Amino acid sequence: MSKASGNALPGSGIISDPPRSSLAPSWSVYGLQGFPTLTVVSNPLHTWFLGPKGENEQLLKELLDSALQANLNWRRSYHPEDASPISNARSPSAASSSERVELKAAFASLLRQLRGSVPFFSGRYNGHMLSEQTIAAQAAYFAAMLYNPNNVSGEVAPVTTRLEGEVARQLAEMIGYDPARCWGHLTSGGTIANFEALWIARNVLYHPVAASLAARALGVDVSVSLPDGSLAMLSELDLWQLLNLRPCCSLDLWDKLWQAAPRSAVENSLNSHSLRPSVIRTTAGSSRQSLVIRCRPVWCSRRGRATTPGRKSSPRWE
Repeated sequence: MSKASGNALPGSGIISDPPRSSLAPSWSVYGLQGFPTLTVVSNPLHTWFLGPKGENEQLLKELLDSALQANLNWRRSYHPEDASPISNARSPSAASSSERVELKAAFASLLRQLRGSVPFFSGRYNGHMLSEQTIAAQAAYFAAMLYNPNNVSGEVAPVTTRLEGEVARQLAEMIGYDPARCWGHLTSGGTIANFEALWIARNVLYHPVAASLAARALGVDVSVSLPDGSLAMLSELDLWQLLNLRPCCSLDLWDKLWQAAPRSAVENSLNSHSLRPSVIRTTAGSSRQSLVIRCRPVWCSRRGRATTPGRKSSPRWE
């Protein structure tokens, strides 16, 4: 195999010659056995990763140990006068000892199986859109897991819910949005994030259509900012113009309608002019079983909250 080829092995993501990068050591000449030798380049960013050979093992161990110790201190300082239903681990019963032996054996089995995982940490692997996590991410994940937060609400997860909002504002600022006018949340993965983005974009896009029909039914009219900066009345816009309003102008219609008519009347009118619930039927797995997903639109307000309208008939544009 030539030095310059860098070809992937057939049917795998393993590459023979990792690409050069400013964040990784540079590859130099091949040795007698056909393996590349390394010229190590010092880079401060190398501290952020455990390393292909576990070079930063001690740093990660210290962080994980401090996370565990902090959680233990928190538990022991919370109403220290309370008794514990769990006996002292230093003198376990026979049943407890048996459970511990079984747990350790199962854990050892898990560790052995995990050795068959994909070596994302290695420069020889470049087959997926994944890479090794930073030490900061690994340590923070372990630390937060011990507190078992659920960001379903601020009451059950007061700390991580606040941190989630901070991350959303940082991401908004990073890509050029005004953090004060944005809202977001963390999802379980990229697929859910893509689904939510398309779902919200659809609702923002069609919101002016529903708002126009609702305003007509309520007998009110409001002004709208057009993409060229001019103003027009909502009743004057045709379907093409309604579907091409800027997102911020689309969301402005929510508050403008509330100012023009009672909130309950606006809500009912928007509900009656919402999209009809649709059914997506697909197949999953080799058994070809049907999976039915019922989709309902959500009209979004500028405050970042979402309200689901009732199931009403779909309007026809006239």
